[in-house]
Amino acid sequence: MRVLTIVLDYMSFLPPAFLCFLPMKDQLKYSLRKTLVTVCGAMFCAMLLFGGLQFHFNFESNCVLLPMLAVYFFAFKSCHKATLWQSLSIMCASLALMSILSNIAICSGVLLFYGDDNILLNSILPEDAPHPNSPVTASTIAS
Repeated sequence: MRVLTIVLDYMSFLPPAFLCFLPMKDQLKYSLRKTLVTVCGAMFCAMLLFGGLQFHFNFESNCVLLPMLAVYFFAFKSCHKATLWQSLSIMCASLALMSILSNIAICSGVLLFYGDDNILLNSILPEDAPHPNSPVTASTIAS
């Protein structure tokens, strides 16, 4: 079950992969359909492989991330006719764009669900409502 959780965490690489291929759609070596099937299959196999390695050897996800990105880059580079530097810049730009979105999600999660003196959450909740992080007891359910 934990392996599936790890693999699902790696599914966040799918949107940047599609963002990488958007500017390269005119420079693909193969047809769009064949490229998508090949890339999705290769990414899924890589996710299972790296997820299994992370689970078996009890690695942190940061230890597996860089080799995984290197595998994805060489797979991306082998699918189109652009130069190495064009490929690298496109991949870095799409990963940067997705990291900005994930950081916004993390920051908003912290704003909403961290601590008792949360200004944003306390302004939304009524004063007599229990805090979302407080333990639920029978008395709070009854009231």
